[in-house]
Amino acid sequence: MQDITVYKETHDNWCPSFAIYNEAISLVELSFYELYKDLESEPAAFGVSVSGMDDLSVEMQFLSEPAAWQAFITLLSLPILNITDVQQLKEQLIAEDKLCV
Repeated sequence: MQDITVYKETHDNWCPSFAIYNEAISLVELSFYELYKDLESEPAAFGVSVSGMDDLSVEMQFLSEPAAWQAFITLLSLPILNITDVQQLKEQLIAEDKLCV
């Protein structure tokens, strides 16, 4: 499967955020991807990340593909994707023992 990357509007500074229209709209990169142990194996885990252009990102790794898709879709469905949204979802998933920690 190909990795999936979309850009979502944000009101936060993701150090820095992506920008369009002369910085009138700030964006972050939301990605779903597979993680492999080696090139010939099946996916070992699945990842969802939200990133700015440089240093700031929040990553989540899952053993379950459906749990990873649910997290991706939850973040994708938000009209504006801010840091607190991602942190709250990550904390919830840790509490539910759905992440590889």
